[in-house]
Amino acid sequence: MLYQLSKRVARFVVGQFFRRITIGGEPALESGPLLIVCNHQNSIVDPLLVIRCFERELWFIAKSTYFNGSFISALLRSINMVPVKRRQDFPNGEVDNQKMFQFTTDALAKGKAILIFPEGLSLGVRKLQPIKTGAARISLQAEADNKFSLGLKVQAVGITYTDVQRFRSSAHVVLGKPFSVRELYQDASEGDRDITAVLTERIETELRGLTVDVAEVEQNRLVEQIAKLYASADRAADDFNRLHQVAERVAQLSAARPGARDTIARRLSAYEEAASLWNIDIDRPLKQQMNPIAVRLLTPAVVFGYISHYLPYKLIGPLGRAIIDHPASIASMKILLGIVVYPIWYLCLFFLGLACGISSGLASLLVLAVILAGLLANKYYDGVHLYLVNGKGSPLDALLSVRNELIYELDRLNRESSQQG
Repeated sequence: MLYQLSKRVARFVVGQFFRRITIGGEPALESGPLLIVCNHQNSIVDPLLVIRCFERELWFIAKSTYFNGSFISALLRSINMVPVKRRQDFPNGEVDNQKMFQFTTDALAKGKAILIFPEGLSLGVRKLQPIKTGAARISLQAEADNKFSLGLKVQAVGITYTDVQRFRSSAHVVLGKPFSVRELYQDASEGDRDITAVLTERIETELRGLTVDVAEVEQNRLVEQIAKLYASADRAADDFNRLHQVAERVAQLSAARPGARDTIARRLSAYEEAASLWNIDIDRPLKQQMNPIAVRLLTPAVVFGYISHYLPYKLIGPLGRAIIDHPASIASMKILLGIVVYPIWYLCLFFLGLACGISSGLASLLVLAVILAGLLANKYYDGVHLYLVNGKGSPLDALLSVRNELIYELDRLNRESSQQG
């Protein structure tokens, strides 16, 4: 019961914090024993996105350091989280995960689905980290205890963010084709190979095919900027394919023509800075796409929602960075702070209404209006914002011209790179 409630809340919350969430690839396996393996760029948001892909109930392997205190531990277990002790968290002591292995074996034997992040850590970078053997060992123990007749499948999930640290970013989730642990075990046994190594290698191969890998960390910002630029032009590609193609091109350009890469990077940064002066994200289309009549009708509510939420919205970013500055956890911290800060803000508005002498009923209606206007602002802000700034003397035409020049230059470099290749 608590899991289903938390699942609905998680889906709603994640939906509010992303501009767009798309899901592609193979269908989610909704029946039978299943181990879900996923890349890990964002400590809390990643599992919430996986929840959106599956209708079935999931259990989550989470690091044991989250389970501090009896109340927190009980709460996390009630929403299907299972603690695992990581060696990096206990450098001076022995790590005993016998209870975790016993739980996963029993759960999989009952046909349940378990999610694990086999990288074992979250760094917030577009580079798959070395895969730990835990996922393979969980799978093999479950099958071995059932004499390899369990029928356990492994399904990989790849998550790609346009910007892992930012509110109102986009996320693209790709599901791989499930594969059989028993069949892999039989093939490895015939070749007299280490089955744990074989299964770990297969999991890594699956995840690499579903994730964007940026070879050099310093290239990550340039890859994001170029991908956002193409997104603003509504190029026909999802975030995963777009970022994957851009990462390959940036790597080629960096190796062959570092001077051209640096020039493009400077021009992109200047374009991004100019767009930010008008509060325009560079991945946002620069032309109005909403119905003009709908925009005019929605504008008052969206403006009211934006103004009434401006203070808590601006507070969450600096507060989150003050608490934690790790790139993999900033977005997660912002979501957690949002869950706390916004209700406090609504309570403050309610009591402010009472202090101004209005009745509790009217104060409640005021808070409800603020919440509804905030939801409208969250959904329609982009369209209304473009409508408001697209007046006489608007810089949108200039930004559009600069963007098109940058895309033309990038396309030219891509063609030259392809011809040389």
